Amino acid sequence: MNRIYQQALYYSNIPLRDRSIKAVVHLENTDDVPFWNNQLQEAHPAKYRFITYSKNEKGTDSRGCEQCLRYKPYLNKRFFICIDSDLRLLRGVWIEPYKHVYKFKLPTD
Repeated sequence: MNRIYQQALYYSNIPLRDRSIKAVVHLENTDDVPFWNNQLQEAHPAKYRFITYSKNEKGTDSRGCEQCLRYKPYLNKRFFICIDSDLRLLRGVWIEPYKHVYKFKLPTD
């Protein structure tokens, strides 16, 4: 088993072990917690556990959009990612919405 899969399995099982947590949410970094907690509370009020970094395949701490997207094959309703598209939009790279990948795009006006 690869490291990303093992972590995804662990994160997916947290809400099963602690029933007070609705889901584990992997974010790009710590600064994103207030924004995404507000968005999730408005959409589905509950307790969420936020992960702001995780281990990459080499075992070092890693953050950011790319790290979040490594979990894409293993996402489910108990473990999902939230990313903002501001940096990708500036680079001209668009990420299509995907099941269990939530993203925010700033208005262009």
